[in-house]
Amino acid sequence: GQQDDRCRDARRTGQIPRIRPLCADSLRKWRRQACLALVLLLGLAAGAAPARAAAHEYGIDQHYGSIGFTVSQLGLFDVDGRFTRFAGHLAIDQDHPAATRIDVMIEANSVAMAFDGAVTMLRSPDYFDVAQFPAIHFISQSVEQVTHDHFVIDGILTIRGIAHPQKLDAVLMDEQALSGGHRVADFRVTGTLLRTDFGMTAN
Repeated sequence: GQQDDRCRDARRTGQIPRIRPLCADSLRKWRRQACLALVLLLGLAAGAAPARAAAHEYGIDQHYGSIGFTVSQLGLFDVDGRFTRFAGHLAIDQDHPAATRIDVMIEANSVAMAFDGAVTMLRSPDYFDVAQFPAIHFISQSVEQVTHDHFVIDGILTIRGIAHPQKLDAVLMDEQALSGGHRVADFRVTGTLLRTDFGMTAN
């Protein structure tokens, strides 16, 4: 339907809609009718700092990247959120791209949105249930190189203790060599998931 079309459009274009403040009434509607698809807009390695340059290994955290998500409301407009605390590791094998590995851990309690009521709801047992499941984890299983700067990542995403296959689309935006043999890589990684796959079934 229209909701699915908007979610596919967001994933294809990679556009991040402007955040719109939520009033209490719109939050109640969101609880009942939010689009089941969350479009992940992940800067997993945006400006990542190298951990070991010779091996093309990069550290990932909130100082050098961002992890955000977009929720479509009623198929009419989108609301953005983000996670403010995360850490991970990216190992790039340029000669054998399929051997590239990525591992990211997100603090679920660090979820942030423009409206405090939405944050409280997302931290609750109906959604991320941060008290019982404090971490969100993604680890890659395979990487396919489509072009020299475009990759498809298949991995396992774990939310609320539920592990589910997740496909991500990654584009290398920029890569630079710095002094001292260090390197910086800028990736844009996107994907789509259904919250119901992770037990978030509240209306």
